[in-house]
Amino acid sequence: MYRQANPMPLPLRLLMIVPVIISSSRAFAGPPVEARVAVVNAVDLPPNLTDLRSKLTADLGAALKQRGFDSAPSADSCVDQVCIKTLAGGLGASDVLVVTGGKNDFLGYRIELRLWNASTGREERSSPECNTCSASQMIENVVRAAGPLFDRLPELHASIAPLPPAPAPSIGTSPPPVAAPSVGRSPARLALGLSLIGAGVIAGGSGIFLWARDGEQANCGSGQVCARVYDTRTPGITLTIAGVLAAGVGTAVLLMTPEKRSIALSVSPSALSIAGTY
Repeated sequence: MYRQANPMPLPLRLLMIVPVIISSSRAFAGPPVEARVAVVNAVDLPPNLTDLRSKLTADLGAALKQRGFDSAPSADSCVDQVCIKTLAGGLGASDVLVVTGGKNDFLGYRIELRLWNASTGREERSSPECNTCSASQMIENVVRAAGPLFDRLPELHASIAPLPPAPAPSIGTSPPPVAAPSVGRSPARLALGLSLIGAGVIAGGSGIFLWARDGEQANCGSGQVCARVYDTRTPGITLTIAGVLAAGVGTAVLLMTPEKRSIALSVSPSALSIAGTY
């Protein structure tokens, strides 16, 4: 009889799957960041240390290439923003590393590192310092301090949102016509016109009534003796004319075009005035 082989324990199976998962995650990872870093070495060193200045630039470039970035050494020693922007545009650099500083008061060096991004203008800084150290030790210290700045380049570039593409210009097309505002009667003007017409009708009717009663006798007794005679000719004529004019003005308000016009009507028992702008 054959004995069935013992199955592989579950922990060993999981242990064999882990490398496959890691390799798959690397395969699906995004492409590496294409960064081109210009190195500006503006450290204040004496003339007899020219070879060490070149070594500092070369070691910083090697640290960049070790991380998969392109290095663009620059002979310029510019440190201001305008010069850095011009330098980045001329070298096609995505970032600029500016190295400044020099000797300190403790027989050592204090160096300033500025990693400037051309797309955002953002700067990452580091200030390595060594006391009672030689220039060679200073170079090692600077390259060591620049490493975390270089390691942050993928994160910094990933946070830069791509610019949206500019809309293609339309050829042979005209903008849609803009609808002209309606020129109908406004509610305020409609109410004013109707009010004037209504007031004119009432005033005209009252004036005609008073005008018709002018000269009539009132409170006449049995002997045809009248104690009162109506004298309403003047107010009747005034109200009649005022009513006709008010109705005419109201009609004009309803019919006139919507422009900046104003009409003022003033009526009194002895006078009537109309003012307006047309």
